Amino acid sequence: MLRSRRPASRPAPRTDSTPTLRLPITALATVIALTGFNSEALSVSSHQPGGNGTTYLDRSTWIDANQIEMVTTNEGSIGYDLIQGAPGLVYPTGGVNTCLYAAGLWIGAVVDGEPHVTVAEYGFEFTPGRIEEDGSWDEDIYDPRWRTYKIERGDTPGSNPDYDEWPVDDGAPVDENGAPRHLGRQTLFSVYHDANPDAHTNDAGATQPLGADVQQTIFALDNPGAANDIVFVQWKIVNDGEEAWRDAYVSCWLDPDLGGAGDDYVGCDPDQSLGYCYNATNDDLLYGATPPCLGALLVRVRSFLTGRRRMVSGRGSA
Repeated sequence: MLRSRRPASRPAPRTDSTPTLRLPITALATVIALTGFNSEALSVSSHQPGGNGTTYLDRSTWIDANQIEMVTTNEGSIGYDLIQGAPGLVYPTGGVNTCLYAAGLWIGAVVDGEPHVTVAEYGFEFTPGRIEEDGSWDEDIYDPRWRTYKIERGDTPGSNPDYDEWPVDDGAPVDENGAPRHLGRQTLFSVYHDANPDAHTNDAGATQPLGADVQQTIFALDNPGAANDIVFVQWKIVNDGEEAWRDAYVSCWLDPDLGGAGDDYVGCDPDQSLGYCYNATNDDLLYGATPPCLGALLVRVRSFLTGRRRMVSGRGSA
């Protein structure tokens, strides 16, 4: 069931701590990094990250390669634990404290003179699967083919069903030998689209579909140093609609709750394409005297002029 509002148990959205990073694009490939900065050991959590998902709305697959444990989905939402109705980014790994309540992909453009927007917020306007060459899409969203695939360094044929069934035909990354490509300790891949008009019910969107196909790759390293506190999220976005996109934007919407949500501040550095959340004091309700910071950084954009059928343009080039 799609929800168009924040869960009733949560307070109303806060304009001072729900920043949206916006970038005018001709680009269809975007990478962001979610970063924590404190690794003080905390109490052990009873939460056990889920493994490979096999349901149509894959909400149980976590990336947990380093100091960050984060929920992923195949419908545009990240860092939102829908199964528990709770924040979905645990930091540090093995603890109980969280930094992020919800985040997701937003895309907007002018199509045939009208604004079209697709969002993943507390309700989601993306659907698992992909748009086919003829513009149709698989209505059987229960098909396990559309799950989130998760591979780990050291996987080999026969060791992991996701490795064996790696969806190369859907755009999953491969190495020079055509084998699943390990971008870090763990690599996760899923595809989704916004072509189903019945899914466009979120109050922040609720327009006609763009015809956007999204290939989502999430990976994390476990190297010593800062890399151990970063998760990379890459979106390859293709216009497979019937019309050109004009003045297109892509954004990462976030609702950070840095431990206790009542004392969070947010800021941004537009020149660095960086948004961040930090604690007002060194006395957080959950983290105590050592609260971390949470940052979302756009680190690379690559430009494409056309999708399979239609053009995309934006104000500015990457």
